[in-house]
Amino acid sequence: MPANESRRFLILLFLVLSSSSLLTGEEREQLGASLDDVPVSYYRQIRPIFQARCHGCHQPAKASGDYDMTSFDRMMGSGESDTAAVVPGNVDESYLIDLITPAGDAAEMPKELDPLAEDEIILIKTWIEQGAK
Repeated sequence: MPANESRRFLILLFLVLSSSSLLTGEEREQLGASLDDVPVSYYRQIRPIFQARCHGCHQPAKASGDYDMTSFDRMMGSGESDTAAVVPGNVDESYLIDLITPAGDAAEMPKELDPLAEDEIILIKTWIEQGAK
């Protein structure tokens, strides 16, 4: 294996082994690994995304859309839509996924900001598929 491929493999292996890292689908494919094989941590992986991109508008003092994402229990509920934001084990029925998935270059959420990165969306979907624990 050429030196640059060996180095890339070692870097990717390190990222896989450090579960808080995100890999693209192509990188996971190159390693022969699937994100489904590794449990996604709400506190280490999902919550930091929500804190950085969602809590500014969806917190107790503001609660846009009547939806608070700062506590796990409240986040699992619904806002003014009365549709469950997160349905553990069911990505297709989780309204949150509809809101954060871009249509073209924009997503409905986060409002008036750049959409979440594809890796972040994949991670959130995987977390939901794994039961949103």
